[in-house]
Amino acid sequence: MCTLILGAAEAVNHFLASRVLGHDRRGRTIVIVLGFANRSEAINPVNQWRVRSGIATAEHYSADVIVFAGGDPAGFCESEIMATYAHKLGYRGEVEIERESRTTEENLRNSMSFLDVADRIAIVSNPFHAYRARKILRTLRPDRASLLVRTIDVRAGRWSILIPLGTVVESAVLTRERIDSVTSTLSRSYG
Repeated sequence: MCTLILGAAEAVNHFLASRVLGHDRRGRTIVIVLGFANRSEAINPVNQWRVRSGIATAEHYSADVIVFAGGDPAGFCESEIMATYAHKLGYRGEVEIERESRTTEENLRNSMSFLDVADRIAIVSNPFHAYRARKILRTLRPDRASLLVRTIDVRAGRWSILIPLGTVVESAVLTRERIDSVTSTLSRSYG
């Protein structure tokens, strides 16, 4: 049963990783790695995975810069922790840190100065969260969304049991957003 759940979650993640993308263009490539709240100064496993995926994506596209995005919603600045971990792993490319955001939308808004100069944009997170972030970017800046490219973040076995958990959590977020949107529309129509 566990194998079936893991396999199904991996299939969903592969599907989502190829959605809401633009056309791959050569040029200045920005990789933005979205943080996940750290509860201590030690990097958590989710952020470790995201940093490794960000580095793999940066190497794949010969990226100009990796932007680590995320403030300190749990008391520790996740973007600084991720940047330190990237350097510890031996990454020597250009790194920028966005320290102020607390939500996915704020990650994108606060990183826009980097995204504004990009010819290619890769948003790194778990596949479902990255999908949601790409949809947010498409709403915020359709001109930037056309520059989105696939990341190197979906590999079988990388997350083991966390794959279905992440899929369930992000599914709930998207479902809640959809319900809120429908409720709002109905309220305006019949209100």
